[in-house]
Amino acid sequence: MNLLSERMELAVKHWQVANPDQPRFNNSVAARAIGCERAAISAWRLGGIKEIKSVHLFNAARYLDVSPEWLGTGKGPMLPGGDKDQRDLLRFYNSASDDGKAAILRLAHLESRSNAPVTPPNSLQLAKDRKTPA
Repeated sequence: MNLLSERMELAVKHWQVANPDQPRFNNSVAARAIGCERAAISAWRLGGIKEIKSVHLFNAARYLDVSPEWLGTGKGPMLPGGDKDQRDLLRFYNSASDDGKAAILRLAHLESRSNAPVTPPNSLQLAKDRKTPA
């Protein structure tokens, strides 16, 4: 895929499949999340612009859940590194509340220190842990 417009359309289709609970892809919503003008998204998708400015490339790739290198140049794999479970975990972490992020990090830390599976901490235990000085 040599054209940015082709990569954008494929990335938008990927976004729609990966976000079935979201309404249809919307240029205005995406522009707010990426930090650019809606017209820029339209131009990327329609071929009016041949490359994304680097200031927007990483935010666009993050929003669309694709590799920045692939989105910007067409080189490399479309999806970011890691298998589906790793990408899902990252997406869950990024969409979690602060308490949810703390729980994910605590579980990962505990799991990495032992070979035995760890039961996820409940929110009450997390609250106690935050009150205990480090």
